[in-house]
Amino acid sequence: MLIYQHSLVKPTDLSRVNLAFATTNGIASVAFGCFVVADILIL
Repeated sequence: MLIYQHSLVKPTDLSRVNLAFATTNGIASVAFGCFVVADILIL
């Protein structure tokens, strides 16, 4: 995810900062939450 975030934003074009930060961090947090719930349910 970090590589994807850095590939979206270029030093000369910062118009995708919101997409890189908010959207990809939201996807990462949902995935992390799913893994936590799965871990709790399996144990």
